[in-house]
Amino acid sequence: MGPRFTVIAILTVIVLIAYDKYYPFNESSNNSSNTGQAGVTIKDSKSEGKALIGGDFVLVDQNGKEFSSDKLNGKTSLIYFGFTNCPMICPTALNNMSLVMNELGEDSVNYTPVFITTDPERDTAESLKSYMSSFHLSFVGLTGSEEQLKVAYDDYKVYAKKVELDGEDGYDMNHSSIIYVMNENGEYVSHFNHETAPEKILAKLRSLK
Repeated sequence: MGPRFTVIAILTVIVLIAYDKYYPFNESSNNSSNTGQAGVTIKDSKSEGKALIGGDFVLVDQNGKEFSSDKLNGKTSLIYFGFTNCPMICPTALNNMSLVMNELGEDSVNYTPVFITTDPERDTAESLKSYMSSFHLSFVGLTGSEEQLKVAYDDYKVYAKKVELDGEDGYDMNHSSIIYVMNENGEYVSHFNHETAPEKILAKLRSLK
């Protein structure tokens, strides 16, 4: 395990802990709840509480067209933030999401997997289109200006930081590694990390129906 993997893994744990402490559901004591991945409270279907995760954004897709979060409405979405130069963690997450989409079979039309870059300097629409071709055909790859992306990062409580490297290696990106599950109305349902087995994600998705 290299230092880059260790740093991102630690950041992921920190972010997941922060969700419990700083972004709880606003549920009354009369509402029942379940405990989901990494201890995050998942609201019961009868609960009126909502997680403080998610929101509106306008970005650019891998075809160079404007893409607003409204286009995700009507389907369950799986959203992951990362960057195309990521050597292992991001490809693992996207591959697991692809496996889930494959296992959903005909029902996959009711889901939208989304990859949002944390590295807009290198991840142009063109480079995203090439990168996304390695994963499920339904994937939406999104980039945009730093200002546009910051809105999405803030909405989803994403950590993303550029780290300069010595020599001619340029820079790396440290970021949280979380797969968000959002319902048909763009509301947070659950989350997983890149190490979560596809079958566990699949079971959760099917339990929501």
